[in-house]
Amino acid sequence: MKYIYALLRIVFGLYLFSMTAAYFGFFPKPDASMFTTSGWSFLQALEQTGYIMPTMGVVTAICGLCFLCKKWVPFAVVLLMPLTLNFALFHVFLDATPLNTAAVPAYGVFAVNLFLLWKYKERYALLFD
Repeated sequence: MKYIYALLRIVFGLYLFSMTAAYFGFFPKPDASMFTTSGWSFLQALEQTGYIMPTMGVVTAICGLCFLCKKWVPFAVVLLMPLTLNFALFHVFLDATPLNTAAVPAYGVFAVNLFLLWKYKERYALLFD
């Protein structure tokens, strides 16, 4: 189990870094044809604020670094939870077909984050005293 967790942590950290590269324009930007009208409007609104997408990029970069360096992993898991929940809920509520192949990475990231949250549940006990 220790090796599975280490592999999962490293792969998750690398995936977060690839998401960071997407936020900062190293990959092609998505276009309206990839989303429903409401989903594209939501993404455009986030982009037009001027700070949400760069902030998400910085947070995912920091968390990815934490996962790869094995430092502050419980903190990174908690910090990522609102983002990964939003990724999954975006596909549930704003995607035309929530069970398509484009939604699989979002659900996978959320599932890995939930698994890591469960793994570190002892560390969070003091938060709920």
